[in-house]
Amino acid sequence: MAVGFISLDAPTAIGLFYMHPAVAGQGAGRMLYEAVEKISASRGTPHLTVDASDTAREFFAHRGFVPQQRNTISVGNEWLSNTTMKKQLAAAKEIMQ
Repeated sequence: MAVGFISLDAPTAIGLFYMHPAVAGQGAGRMLYEAVEKISASRGTPHLTVDASDTAREFFAHRGFVPQQRNTISVGNEWLSNTTMKKQLAAAKEIMQ
């Protein structure tokens, strides 16, 4: 059974990141995120961005992401908010050492 997933929509943008509530806080999300960060850094990606939900904002802040702007989008009759966050990545050489 899959417990979560993460996608990299562009070289610098985390697109989708979801963890099943039953496994939240058990480390699976951390492992998925760390894999994406290592892949991105090894490709020489200078930074990562994410439009973090209010629920996920603390997760990303804990990993060094800094809020850039607040966003509100309309979906049908609902308004949803998130925060664009950014993290500078170490150079690929630094990670490989």
